[in-house]
Amino acid sequence: MAIHTDQSYRSIWILEPETASQDALKSWLKEACQTTFFTSSIDFLTHLDSEKSPPNLIVANLNLPEGNFFEVLKQNETYRNLQLPIFLSGPLNSIEQLRASLNQGAMDYLLKPYLRAEVEARLMQGLRILTPFSAIPSLPEVSLDPLGLRVLSGESIPVQLTPKEFHVFSYLYREGGKKLKKEDIVREVWHGVKVCPKTLDVHLFNLRRKLSKTSLKIEYTPPDYFTLHLKKPEDTASK
Repeated sequence: MAIHTDQSYRSIWILEPETASQDALKSWLKEACQTTFFTSSIDFLTHLDSEKSPPNLIVANLNLPEGNFFEVLKQNETYRNLQLPIFLSGPLNSIEQLRASLNQGAMDYLLKPYLRAEVEARLMQGLRILTPFSAIPSLPEVSLDPLGLRVLSGESIPVQLTPKEFHVFSYLYREGGKKLKKEDIVREVWHGVKVCPKTLDVHLFNLRRKLSKTSLKIEYTPPDYFTLHLKKPEDTASK
């Protein structure tokens, strides 16, 4: 059975068979978005195939009695056509499966039992980066495709990013050419969760490589600042 709250501006569908977890998520998210709950994958997929207004975001248990839900979902034609962003959830002993799902198209994951601060921070950030971006005056030719996790610029083919690369890039983009401290980027993307000091460096290296054939450049300024801006003529000439 699907259970609706009375919010109507942003929508999250949640596949969660446990009543206690449903009650917690509904309470935590009621002021931020509309939540629709499902207790089985069959119910969820039936609703997805018949619904004319799909959700902005999906949250689902990775492992259900019916099997690995993400594998089942990827075979669904409606899901493949819409490419809806999904957060997968599971206990700590499924962490490797959850991390592997990021490379298969999942946007992020949540560990169970749920923690309110983590749920609110991760899901609200997910909804925020999926909100259409207004044009940034300093980057007039650039736009983002949140659902496809792509950077679009007029003179080049779209740049495909991973979910975390897109989180990093969207933050740099939203700040429109400001110098951002490394620690602030880490805080924005990982919500205060402790990560390896080199984690952001790896994502920035990959981003700079992927953007190398576009008009965009992520510039490093010592000691620990990064800025997104358009390349200058001399940058292009030196390639």
